[in-house]
Amino acid sequence: MPLDREQEISSGSAFVVSRQGHLVTNNHVVDGCAVVEIGGDGIATVVGRDSANDLALIQTKTQSGLELEPLKARRKSIRLGEEVIALGYPLRGVLGTGLNVTTGTISALSGIGNDSALLQFTAAIQPGNSGGPLLDRSGAMVGVVTSSLSDVGALEIAGFVPQGINFAIRKEMAIAFLEIHGVSVEVMEEPVNMTVADVAERAQKSVLPITCRY
Repeated sequence: MPLDREQEISSGSAFVVSRQGHLVTNNHVVDGCAVVEIGGDGIATVVGRDSANDLALIQTKTQSGLELEPLKARRKSIRLGEEVIALGYPLRGVLGTGLNVTTGTISALSGIGNDSALLQFTAAIQPGNSGGPLLDRSGAMVGVVTSSLSDVGALEIAGFVPQGINFAIRKEMAIAFLEIHGVSVEVMEEPVNMTVADVAERAQKSVLPITCRY
């Protein structure tokens, strides 16, 4: 049955973690969805959730028209101050339909209240980046983009407007979540730093837009 474009309720990003069509995204991106659409023409099923850590595992029902390339995970933990790259599909249809790339650094090794499940980074993100990967300069996954510090909330609580305070779920949390669901993420054995352009080019088949519909 054709999908009614008026039924779209949210959009986000996801990235490929297996050649069997498994992708990781945020739980809040697919929460309440009757239909999860991937890349504009693929349909996926939610096969695992971790609402506490805002992670979801989805799997494509059909890979027609989709060329999927799993991302590899970084072996070592990310360090404070390292350069990172955020990829995703923010404000899709407003900013455009292509992959969006921003750069920054790891600004803290924990989230609000010293939450050790999160990383803090400065690469700019917008609505729709949620669920996309945070990569290092070798193209290895170091986290899953999840949120920004709310301007309104910070203004009400602390009296300031935050700048560049964004959060990603650590790769260790994502890998543990995937292992519970029987998905093993390949580790990058010999990382080599690349240009941001090269990282983005390699990620074209790994990072996909997600649309949630009633």
